[in-house]
Amino acid sequence: MQSKDKKLLAVPFSALLILASGCGILQTKNKGQKSRENDSALSGKWENACSKLDWLGFSYHRTSLSFSSLGDFDKTTNLYSDDNCTAATATLTEHGTYSSLGDAQAGSGSQNINYTISEAAVSAVSDSAVRLFNAVSYCGISSWQVGQATDVLDKPCAGAQHAKGAVIFDIYKVDNNGDRLTTGKGSFFLDKSDASSRPSKLDEVYVFTKK
Repeated sequence: MQSKDKKLLAVPFSALLILASGCGILQTKNKGQKSRENDSALSGKWENACSKLDWLGFSYHRTSLSFSSLGDFDKTTNLYSDDNCTAATATLTEHGTYSSLGDAQAGSGSQNINYTISEAAVSAVSDSAVRLFNAVSYCGISSWQVGQATDVLDKPCAGAQHAKGAVIFDIYKVDNNGDRLTTGKGSFFLDKSDASSRPSKLDEVYVFTKK
């Protein structure tokens, strides 16, 4: 065997793996899998109607959901003191990635979806919310201020806790020519069910429409 061939055989297998990864040889499969987990029907912004709420003294809420074509999601729950959802009191936001995983056991055309949380924050946008949050030390914090977004990852928040990388198991269905979105869970902040428990049916009360 020539000296040049011996040198090639002496290259560690791990180094060849790194080289293959850098050249994109091993990345193609992962990229293709992630692409299949991004449902184009979800892409865009969705919003539900102003709804009654009974949580920490807040009376109404409205939630918006945004999905990107790259697999990111943003979920914003706005809390209000009036039934027209005009007098804002607080905002709950969640950000991360999602994976659409195919047909759900719930049937009726529903799909399984997993949300992976990477960011979670709460903002008090009214003096009444500040007073309430501070009174109960919401999320273990007693120094809330108006308009200040506070990171609440890994903090206990009235029975709900967001750990970085936590996975929320849900179901969804897009119908009405792509303009109607139904999910199984409400706001991740306000929902007291086990994050790893996937709903068995769609929630027809809090329906989202495409904006």
